[in-house]
Amino acid sequence: GPEYFWTEKYISDDSGFGVFGEVGVGYLINQNLRVRLGLNAHGMDTEVTRKLAADDGESRWLWVLAPVAELEFSF
Repeated sequence: GPEYFWTEKYISDDSGFGVFGEVGVGYLINQNLRVRLGLNAHGMDTEVTRKLAADDGESRWLWVLAPVAELEFSF
């Protein structure tokens, strides 16, 4: 789905829209308890966090991948 991002305290800050997705598997232990394992992916078209100063101001897609382990309780 869509997401909005912004940066603060960089030499040149950026903001804009990106994409988000999550994939994974879950197991229902009982009616009130679930376990989930997965991966979150965030994609942003941004100009910040460049390795080389010569590339400053050039847009590129930044992908952030984050593993997810969840234990969910329902009351």
